[in-house]
Amino acid sequence: MNQIEEDLSQRYAMDTKVWRKTLRSSFMYSTPLEVIVGLPLFLPLVYILVDRGLKDSYFFTILQTVAVSFFAFYASDKLIETFKETLEKKGLFGRDLNKAGEQ
Repeated sequence: MNQIEEDLSQRYAMDTKVWRKTLRSSFMYSTPLEVIVGLPLFLPLVYILVDRGLKDSYFFTILQTVAVSFFAFYASDKLIETFKETLEKKGLFGRDLNKAGEQ
């Protein structure tokens, strides 16, 4: 029994056999979200780099923009995981941090 199954069993009294039957393991359901969202964004960039980037002076600008975007995505993903517990303890989970909100 893994952590998710234990959590579902304790919180909701869900049977692990029922949970395992609901899991889908076919192609589209097992594909990571980065692939589903990333390919439609990445393939046009590859086309631009090959078609226009090598001919024009935009090549390095486009390449730098793509590199910074990928770095920012992974850095923010790791920062969210790192500070998740700290923010939850302070009661800031699920709240827009730029707004005062209701106290």
